[in-house]
This record gives sequence, structure tokens and C-alpha cells, in this order.
Amino acid sequence: MRRHYIDNLRAALVLLLVPFHTFMMYNNWGEGFYVYARPLGFPSLMINMFWPWFMPALFTLAGVSAAFSLEKRTVGQFVRERFTRLFVPLVLGIIFVIPVQTYYAERFHNGYTGSYLAQYRLFFGKVTDLTGYTGGFTPGQLWFVLYLFIISLAAVPVILISRKILSRNRRPLAGKRPFPLALVFTLGFAAMYVRPLLNVGGKSLAEYFWYFMLGYAFLSRETVLDALERRRHIFGGIALALCMLLAVCLAAGNNGFCTSGEVFQAYAWSAILFLTGWSKRRMNHTGPVARYLARSSFMFYFLHQSVLVAAAFYIFRLGLPPAAEIPLVIAAGYIFTFAAYELWRRLVCKKVSPA
Repeated sequence: MRRHYIDNLRAALVLLLVPFHTFMMYNNWGEGFYVYARPLGFPSLMINMFWPWFMPALFTLAGVSAAFSLEKRTVGQFVRERFTRLFVPLVLGIIFVIPVQTYYAERFHNGYTGSYLAQYRLFFGKVTDLTGYTGGFTPGQLWFVLYLFIISLAAVPVILISRKILSRNRRPLAGKRPFPLALVFTLGFAAMYVRPLLNVGGKSLAEYFWYFMLGYAFLSRETVLDALERRRHIFGGIALALCMLLAVCLAAGNNGFCTSGEVFQAYAWSAILFLTGWSKRRMNHTGPVARYLARSSFMFYFLHQSVLVAAAFYIFRLGLPPAAEIPLVIAAGYIFTFAAYELWRRLVCKKVSPA
């Protein structure tokens, strides 16, 4: 059975990255970005509303997709696919895509006046904090691809061991056995305890590995997915209540209670469970638009930030008020990213596809 809702949900989340990274250009907590406009309250609030669950959701969906992929592939085929679909694009992206945004970061923050090609000396030679917000080397948004590649390979021994154990008990890993949702919800809280482990710049390999394995081992089960679909309103209500609590805490300037610990984790995990159940109910369909978005989602993620930074660099020079500037940056991000994807699809894919 084809799970269209997984592809559709992933595509929808990737599309949200354009406003998310646009809002980052207006954050009011002092974090830099490749180009920066001014601190504003509303964009900053929007970032804080969905960053707790956004990247965890992408890694969880990646785990679900890995389970579905391994239904049709051997582990060896899965590993080879990870190299061709993640590692090779990662290397090419760091060489050809990411330097676009550091070029504009050098121009915006450092007054760089050299050529784009000359900027490669700074990209590969400057020692920075790896964000690249003011130039220098960075994996940019492709840190997700790097982490997913590492996590996918690290998951292989766990998958092989679990299969061996379960095969002895004659029980399939993602079979029809019921699994209590309360336990699935409780297991989500373990992410907060592994978050300090292997944490590089606020991005924890251990935490995202846990989300990946939750997706692989539990959210790929039809019984769990059916239960999430039936109880989507419960998890949606929990997520909404905790989202409102977080908004109140942030507005009151007291975010310590809501941005750490059990409250934060309950919000993040309940939002992921709600989105999974809701997408199974509402997004398990296909059509020309859905197929196009699902097909383009990886390259959209791959390209969007570089395109967005370049567009914002020139739009900010117009001196528009935020009410006009923000929608223009978002619109330009979507238009030019899809245009770049179409250019890539027509020029590159045709050359590498078999005759």
C-alpha cells in the first residue's frame, strides 16, 4: 500500500521553510543570519511556535520512510541508496549551492566586493563557527542531509540486531501487533534526555537519531498509524494547548518554563503525532500538484535557502516597510526556488537520465 500522506506531509513541511527562514532575518534574540533586516516581534514569535517540532518531525518522517523503504529493499541496497541519494548530493551541494548564501553574507556583513569565484577562498579557508552567517565554511541547510546520512548508517546495526532478535521470536518488526499509543507518547520524552549528547551547535545527533528510530520502529506500524488517525484530535488538542502556553510564556518574557523539560517535549512530540495522524486522514491522496510537490521536495529543500538569501539581499535594498518586505521575500523565495528546481530538472536530470 502506498503511503501518500508521508510524502505529502514531508512536502508540506519543506514548503514551510521559506517563511521560517524569512522570519529568521527578523529574529529578535540576537542570532545572526546570512542577511538580516531588523528585529521584529511577530516573526520571532512564529519561529518559536514551530521550531520545537519542525526538525524532529522531518527526522521522524525519515525514519518512517526508511521502514517503508526496507520493506522493498535489502539492507545493502538501502545503504547504497543512502550514499547516492544523500552523500553525493551533500558534497555537490556544499561545493555548488551553499557558497551562494555565504557570498551574500560576505557582501552584507563584511562589505565584500570580490567576485563570486574568488569568494571560494573565503568559503573553504575562513575559520568560523560553521553557521556561515557572516561568511566562511558551512554546510548551511544541508546539515540535515549530513545528519540524516550519518543517522541512517548508524541505524543499520540497530535494525539488523532488532531483526535478528525478532526473527527468533517469529515476530515482524512493523507487523499488525497492537502497540499502545500511551507508550509511544512516553517514548517521545526520551529525546529530551539524549539531547545533550553529540550536540554540535544546538543540533544533537543523538536526539535526531532517537526521533528517526521512533519513526522507524513505531510510526511505521499500521496499527499505530491507524490509532493516531483516530486520536488525532486528542494530540492536536494537547499540542494546541501547549503551543498557547508557550506563546503566553514568551509574551511575558518568561520562557524558561516552556522551552525546556517536559512541557517543551510534550509540545514537540504531540505536534508530531497529531501531524502524522492528521496527514493520514486528510493527505493520503495523489494528484498532479501533490505528485509534483512530493517529487520536488528534496531539491526544494536543497535549493531554497540559497535562493532566499540572494532574493532577500536585493529586496532589502529597496527599503520597504516590513508589511510589504516580508511577503515579497517569501513570494520571491517560492517563485525562484521552483524556477531553480525546474532549471535543474530540465538541464541536469535529462543529461543523467538513461536514453
